[in-house]
Amino acid sequence: ARNYTPIPTPTPAPTVTPISQFAPPTAQLILTAPATVTLSLPTPTSLAANPAGLGISSITNALGEGALIALLAIFSIGFILRLRRE
Repeated sequence: ARNYTPIPTPTPAPTVTPISQFAPPTAQLILTAPATVTLSLPTPTSLAANPAGLGISSITNALGEGALIALLAIFSIGFILRLRRE
């Protein structure tokens, strides 16, 4: 039968440090009454206008320009193909 227990490794003995005979001086606390604090709820900060905002008119204009460019491209390709056929 095999022995699967690991071989114990030597560990160094713990070092003992002597405890000081005199305790360090303790700080004295002077307690005073706290000042009255008025708590207020946080107010939301208004957001600045979005410089990259899109309106409906700008979206409509972009779609119209894209459709016009697509139609012009299709007609020009068709015209070039028609000229090459003749």
